[in-house]
Amino acid sequence: MPPKISVILPFFNSRERLGAAILSILNQSFEDFELLLINNNADEITHKIAFEFSSLDSRVHVIEEGAKNRVHAYNVGIEYSDSDYVAIMNEYDLAYPNRFEIQYNYLSNYAETDLVGCLIKPMEIDDYLSSSEHVLHYINWINRIISHEDILANRFIEMPIVPQTMLFRKKLADFSVFLSNIDCGGEYEFLLYLLQQGIKTYKIPEHLMEWSYTFERICPVSDKAFEQGLFETKSRYLFDWLKENNPHFPEIVVWGAGAKSRLRYLILHELGINAHFFIDKHPNATKNVIQYQETPAPGNHFIVCYIQNRISRENIRVFLIELGYVEGKDFICAC
Repeated sequence: MPPKISVILPFFNSRERLGAAILSILNQSFEDFELLLINNNADEITHKIAFEFSSLDSRVHVIEEGAKNRVHAYNVGIEYSDSDYVAIMNEYDLAYPNRFEIQYNYLSNYAETDLVGCLIKPMEIDDYLSSSEHVLHYINWINRIISHEDILANRFIEMPIVPQTMLFRKKLADFSVFLSNIDCGGEYEFLLYLLQQGIKTYKIPEHLMEWSYTFERICPVSDKAFEQGLFETKSRYLFDWLKENNPHFPEIVVWGAGAKSRLRYLILHELGINAHFFIDKHPNATKNVIQYQETPAPGNHFIVCYIQNRISRENIRVFLIELGYVEGKDFICAC
């Protein structure tokens, strides 16, 4: 019989950290899995570590794939997998011993859900985490997003499920593998596409993963190019969502009149969406900006909030709800 779970783990030049990641999988309380190690043009030492594990445990298989691209490696792993369930891992992360058991049991008991994630803890050996306010804010933010409704509401801000925490039914890959293969953004598009198709998700409200936000992950593009490509992808899905859910389509109101917000809006505008006006702290009649205190009552406009600062964005969300706006009906937050 084929194993119940196929675990896909691409590796590049992580060396000893790859060994720790593999051990965290082999020590799972749920033992019925295969581990597919996808060689993404790794150095000799890392490659040797992977083969040593494959010689010691029959569940471990090394697949040679020269392209240095994590998303492509996931696609290759899915093609090789023999299981009905697929788990994603990374060479820098550590799975808690009960991760697969808890996630597999949830999907087994809730047939309407097809993909689950979990909460994450930062990797203790990543010293930069202690000084990176952005990363710590992200971890705190993402660990508050649990339900399918939470995931839907936050999908256009940042990816609301860490990809390496995912366990999903392999049937999802039959109609949507990691779609565009856009370097490091394919996992995000995968989730956006699934949510667009009505796939139900959930996040186990337990810490089942030590996660490393390291910049040494397999990503061959610059941060700037990656950010631009990722946002263009998000904008396409946001456009489709607005077309279906905005009763005033193609008209919107943009909250945020700064340069970055306007650049974000410009992508939507090129797709066919028009901003009736902008909202910000300070009014500017020549640039069609009203002060936020003049925000009209709900019912006549749909607001897209493009504020990046997490605290400010949450304050805006509370402000709009207190005015009577309903998230998902009268406004949505994007980033």
